[in-house]
Amino acid sequence: MALKKSSKKPTKKTATKTKAKPNKKKLLQPKAASTPIARLKQGDPTSEAELSALFEVASADNSRKAQVQLAEVEHDAGDEPRPKRKIWRYVAAVLVVSLLVGYGWLRFRLKQSLIPEEGSVTVAAISADIEIRRDAYGVPFIKAQNLDDMAFGAGFAMVADRDFQIEFLRRMAYGRLSEVLGNDTLGVDIYMRSLGFAGLAQKNYANLSPKMQKMLASYAAGVNAARAAYPKTQFEYLLLGLDRLEWKAEDSLALYQLFSFLLATNHIEEVAFLKFAAHLGLEKAAWLFPIYADAELPFEEAAQLKDVDFKKISASEPVLKAEIEKAGSLWQALTPSVPASNNWVVAPSRTKEGKSLLANDTHLQLTIPAMWYMMNLECPEYRAAGVALPGTPIVALGTNGTIAWGATMVMADNQDIFLEQLREENGTTQYLFKGKWENAIVSEEQIGLRGGKTHAFKKIKTRHGVLLNEAFLHPFPDKHLALNLRSEYGLAYRTSVGARETTLEGIFSMAAARDMKAARKALDQVTGIYLNVVYADAKNIGWVATGRYPAREGASGLLPRIGWTGENEWNGFFAPSENPSALNPKDGYIATGNDRIWNDETELWVSSSWYGSDRAGRAKELLAGSKTHTASDMAKFQADVESPTARSFAVLLQSSPFAVDVAAAIDQLPASENIRAKEALGILKDFRGDLSKESASAAVYQNFVSAMTVLTFADELGGKGSPLWENFQAINKRSYNAVQDHLLARADSPFWDNVTTPDKETKAMIFAAALAEAITQSEKQMGDNRGDWAWGKIHQYRWQHQFAKKAPVLGPYLNRGPVGTGGDLHTLNQAGNLWGDTHDVWLIPAMRFIVDFSADEPAQLMLHMGTSGNAESKHYDDMIPHFTGVTNLPLSMKPANVDAQYTKKFLLKKQ
Repeated sequence: MALKKSSKKPTKKTATKTKAKPNKKKLLQPKAASTPIARLKQGDPTSEAELSALFEVASADNSRKAQVQLAEVEHDAGDEPRPKRKIWRYVAAVLVVSLLVGYGWLRFRLKQSLIPEEGSVTVAAISADIEIRRDAYGVPFIKAQNLDDMAFGAGFAMVADRDFQIEFLRRMAYGRLSEVLGNDTLGVDIYMRSLGFAGLAQKNYANLSPKMQKMLASYAAGVNAARAAYPKTQFEYLLLGLDRLEWKAEDSLALYQLFSFLLATNHIEEVAFLKFAAHLGLEKAAWLFPIYADAELPFEEAAQLKDVDFKKISASEPVLKAEIEKAGSLWQALTPSVPASNNWVVAPSRTKEGKSLLANDTHLQLTIPAMWYMMNLECPEYRAAGVALPGTPIVALGTNGTIAWGATMVMADNQDIFLEQLREENGTTQYLFKGKWENAIVSEEQIGLRGGKTHAFKKIKTRHGVLLNEAFLHPFPDKHLALNLRSEYGLAYRTSVGARETTLEGIFSMAAARDMKAARKALDQVTGIYLNVVYADAKNIGWVATGRYPAREGASGLLPRIGWTGENEWNGFFAPSENPSALNPKDGYIATGNDRIWNDETELWVSSSWYGSDRAGRAKELLAGSKTHTASDMAKFQADVESPTARSFAVLLQSSPFAVDVAAAIDQLPASENIRAKEALGILKDFRGDLSKESASAAVYQNFVSAMTVLTFADELGGKGSPLWENFQAINKRSYNAVQDHLLARADSPFWDNVTTPDKETKAMIFAAALAEAITQSEKQMGDNRGDWAWGKIHQYRWQHQFAKKAPVLGPYLNRGPVGTGGDLHTLNQAGNLWGDTHDVWLIPAMRFIVDFSADEPAQLMLHMGTSGNAESKHYDDMIPHFTGVTNLPLSMKPANVDAQYTKKFLLKKQ
């Protein structure tokens, strides 16, 4: 590809060496240098010790010069000896200067990784000039003369802002992290290779229309053109010594598949159930997997596993916490986490201006950078603005000016783990099915490791899917901890996502939809990602659950299935027309929050793994309260921090018959605990579920929930810090969970009894002890002065880069925060918090989106951090004040408004 930048003629340099012409397809780094600072300058990998003190490394050469100068001062025979104090002052001054010079050089080098917002570059692979304009927050507006050039511009812009992110996500999808990170991520790579995203991406690409194939190829060309034109890489590449490989058209499809997979949860719960059942027994384990408070616990489904020999399944594994943290460092930082979100649409009959309103905020892990990428795209064949998935060329959620759409995760159960009986017969792996042994399909995969070594593993596939056993033997990060398992049964993974997906066409077609019928037709094509999509035009509102749902025999799919009987098979899929949906309901609004949905007219079983109805219920409560809603009301609702769960807890503790039992249990506590428990009751006596950051009651409530969780479950699971306890915490982040279920219900649960004592404890006794412990924890966290207690003091946003966790010296450069906040996992303003010594936020609204069809420019949008993932960019963190203040930014669509908003222009010039 021919590239020519417009710039001044460079100044000539002396004593230069002839350099080999770089391979632009591979974009490889230069040959490794001999010294740490030289290696860093060239972008080659440095040692672990050097990484942990990068800025010191950057100034190492200058520090050595200072040492030489010190020796000259001390040993110069021609001078009188200087006083020791003066010598060390001189040394200190030299060292400070050296450090500053080293730091300055490093920052200079890192700034070279930025692609300018204004200027131009000449490229050969486009048919006409392309404009990449930027607004005050660096959000790109890309204007081209045709679809392929627009996609090229999107690829170029995304490299400018998210280069390392898309490279890392691609390596994850293809199971190539260990080439860079070594054995720490071997389990993740085996996992991804077993799932076969590379092959699926190639097959899906081959099945696309020529138009979509060309668009993805043009996007790939844009990515590669940007990398060739601006070869200086950002900070993370330097640290890892990571090569930027050529981007291919099918890579974008691999990322769609990766996102769909990472936002699915049921197979993780199924694997976790096996571990708990092996330790607790089937019936007791079922108490840990509630569907809803009004639904039966899955005792019957658990009983279908009665013939499983759980001695063949390890309930715990020798995985050290340090290994888990290493495995999770980058995976956790750069992937989506728990699939939670809010969205709602309001009909004209309930709005002040008589036009529809739409609101959406998607909940993902607090990461650097944001998991969404804001884009505004225009060409004759495509017009849309909103958020895109990094590594993909079109808007996933947003507006085309006429139609707007937003999404939450359905929590669909589109996965199953089938237990297989295995044997080796004459060197052939076989599995049992309906009394006969069938040959498994076996192939060998080679995974590259850092340092040039490889790891070979066998990929084994049955009629039910690929076996994940070997992947589960290796350490996984916190949020997938339940997958660490040893099983003599084959663990076959089946999914409804396959090689003939039309998801890309569906998302693309939303930009062309000009009415509700066309929008629904487009959404029916979204078969590979499972979303509650609300959509609207100025006069209508609608909702549909996207995706392809399996028709199952036997159980619902909540728990693992027996694979050898033939009684639990999948019998095809439901048609998109049978998916749950609504159009212009009589209530005048639709709201979803990952809560339970169904279609009464079909047998389609969507899932058994839902989030509670808290957020969706609160949204419906607020929407039903007025018929004059405005866009500002939508923003207020997105900022709401009243928790229905906390409100129900307050009623339970203050005015229910159970409150009498708790008071009696408090009276039986030892004197010191009695005093603390009564103090907690006093603090909570007027609590109504408001989790504002200033609230002391909210802090005590959260510490109560944390203490109750430990007192209720830790004894059965081996105590805090045990593998099963860590697994329990991991799965309880994913859906309506045992903690919430026991908090508000299940007075007859066997978990209330502490198995380490001779007495039989009750729910009231556990509540009493937890109230006392809540005061103890609050004192530890916030001090003895009750006037200083506030939820926001212990509940904070911390934007923590995973590299800074490994090398704290990088914290000031990469990290942001802390900022105190209200809310929790159950509030509309999502702020899911950790349990333990702190309640730091880990789950957030990764974007907020509002559309008011009565406004001149209907759409408003923001991310939680910034457009850029490059710490050198001023757009790395400039949206944080808008995120914490819950104020959105304009997303202009009209030409005059676009010109006023997007004032900086970078031109891709046709050669």
